[in-house]
Amino acid sequence: LPDCLDPSLKWFRVAPAGYPDEGGRLHARVDGRFVTVFRLRGRLSAIDAICHHAGGPLTLGPVEDIEDLGVTVVLCPWHKFMVTVDQGLKAYKSVAFQDGKPVPGPWKLGKMVQRAHLIVEDSSGLYV
Repeated sequence: LPDCLDPSLKWFRVAPAGYPDEGGRLHARVDGRFVTVFRLRGRLSAIDAICHHAGGPLTLGPVEDIEDLGVTVVLCPWHKFMVTVDQGLKAYKSVAFQDGKPVPGPWKLGKMVQRAHLIVEDSSGLYV
């Protein structure tokens, strides 16, 4: 393993360096878990690929930016559940009440709902 990796942690090489391309993602099985690695705006992130909500293929869904929160989310293709790609936080549009009627409220981040993984890239590859 490369010297840049913490030897007290268990690391898995999931791809060669430079992969996936900018804006892309790759899916890997890491120690029995299905994990997806994203490369967005020059940053790498990795979260569990199976949606905690209903077991759907979360990371096969579209990626969107929520500018009001400054985050990027992936939408589960089954129920449109939104999860941040870097920390695994739930993102949702809240509901407010005006004159006793529900109206759209601001965007909010909730608790961590997907496991996020450390990811390191060096010249020898991409490690989760």
